[in-house]
Amino acid sequence: MTVAQLVEECGYNSTGQVYHHLKPLIAADLIAEDVENADRGVYVVQPHRVQGIIMLLAGISDMLDPQYTQGDWEVKK
Repeated sequence: MTVAQLVEECGYNSTGQVYHHLKPLIAADLIAEDVENADRGVYVVQPHRVQGIIMLLAGISDMLDPQYTQGDWEVKK
């Protein structure tokens, strides 16, 4: 996914905000800049980290609010 796509998908106002959040993920070796598309600002999940990420998400899935896991993002009063 490109930085521009992340700006659009996450609703950020600038690429600087995205890079701010990418830095710790890169430092933790969770993502890396795609070497083949480095000039386009494409980032990918490190293949050797995928299993750990899935296990982590599976481990916390029961702690998530069902409202946000079923696609209903509207705040209910």
